[in-house]
Amino acid sequence: QDDLAQTAHTSIAFGVFSSRCPCASGRPSAMCAGTSSADGAAGVAVRPRVVLDERALARRETQVVAQKTLFLMRHGKALHNVVEQEVKAKASAEAKARGLAKGDAEYDAHLEAARLEALRDEDLADPGLADEGRDQAMAAHEEFKQWGGPEPTVVFVSPLLRTLQTAAIAFPEHPNVQVNDILRERVTGLPCDAVTHRERAHFERMGFDFMAARSGRSGPRSTSISEMSEISTVCSTPRNQMTPTSCTDSKGLPTLCEIMKSPTSHQDNIEDKTSLRKRAAGIAQLLSTVEDEVISMVTHKGWLRELERGPFARASATEFSPGEVRAYTVTVFADGRMDAMPVGSFGKSDDRSP
Repeated sequence: QDDLAQTAHTSIAFGVFSSRCPCASGRPSAMCAGTSSADGAAGVAVRPRVVLDERALARRETQVVAQKTLFLMRHGKALHNVVEQEVKAKASAEAKARGLAKGDAEYDAHLEAARLEALRDEDLADPGLADEGRDQAMAAHEEFKQWGGPEPTVVFVSPLLRTLQTAAIAFPEHPNVQVNDILRERVTGLPCDAVTHRERAHFERMGFDFMAARSGRSGPRSTSISEMSEISTVCSTPRNQMTPTSCTDSKGLPTLCEIMKSPTSHQDNIEDKTSLRKRAAGIAQLLSTVEDEVISMVTHKGWLRELERGPFARASATEFSPGEVRAYTVTVFADGRMDAMPVGSFGKSDDRSP
């Protein structure tokens, strides 16, 4: 308080202010008895109202509340990534055969349409890792073994299957793996980005903690255990027999089968990049509340892109390759801002698949 008061000395505001001080103390006159202010004229000292000047405000806003070593990891290549690559290669050949060149708007639109059509396949709901993705996760594990610094004491992971599998391989038998919805991929309405929890029991036996996912405190809504059986029942309904009522849960929210039935029919539940960036910025609160000093987060390309180019202020950051790890020293300030300084890279790959 004394420090703030001294800094604020030149910014003290009064109901009525006079710059003349009868006692020649050097203080603003309203702080003295007999002041020439309206109240002072009656012999009543005016109680100052402290207004922090810019220096005090700057110090308050830059107050450091936490500093962590943070390992950011993208999941290994998943099954839907393999499908995307194959479909885009075929679409590219088709576009070139029509005389379109890479970079043309029509060329890009053709590839994107083919990609989205492929990802609407129900068989790609919450896909796991491809063989190559498992190898990438194991490579990251080896990199961590060779890392000379302190190891992460907590691993936060997205609830999607591909990230859970990646964390299990990269951090085998880790005693503190916490599943958190804040790390999930952007909600796109596509089956590949829908959380199913179909192997949840398996990961719980491995010691993964799903409390954050159950509570829904940190991100988009996650399916509860009681709702899982409803989804299993509803999603066994033939597609031609599905109805809007049968494809919503007890709260009227769309279940996985409804999303798969009509991936673009629930626009209110779909996140844009701005919303995703805002969600990613929420890790400031997470980092400032956990006691762990060295932390790892296993998540997704889109989420990582918005974190780096947004809250981390690294506009030119390249997208993560599958299985890639980047290390930062992250400083969290009282106003929620973060400063991120790179300290190393791990598990690099030349593969830039989505």
